[in-house]
Amino acid sequence: MLGIEIVAGNPWLAGAEKTIRHHHERFDGKGYPDGLIGEAIPLAARIFALVDVFDALTSVRPYKPALSLEETLSIMEREDAQHFDPKIHAVFRQVAPVLYAQGQSRDHAQWSQELKAMLERYFKMRTTPEGAVTAAE
Repeated sequence: MLGIEIVAGNPWLAGAEKTIRHHHERFDGKGYPDGLIGEAIPLAARIFALVDVFDALTSVRPYKPALSLEETLSIMEREDAQHFDPKIHAVFRQVAPVLYAQGQSRDHAQWSQELKAMLERYFKMRTTPEGAVTAAE
């Protein structure tokens, strides 16, 4: 199932459809689903592509350990102007170490608390003690 199918019918994610559809496009046109090239790829999708790869490389997965910040940035540097928009990537390289350090300084409980606050603030939703998501009152 494609991500776009998952969010179909969710009005609060309607604005994210282009980003979801095109975040696997590559700046050189060798991505999917539409083979878009360069700035034909929506800006939000070009940004999300960077963040998605960064997250995948720096996170533990069932099939691999997390890579260090240095390893991740090195791998991503090799993909500059191929996978990633070089202008956006240049800015990302400047802010990534700070954002990475901030992320690493939080534990699971802190992330959970922050995400719950964002759910309520941006989506007017909250989680129950059982973990279900409901409309905020």
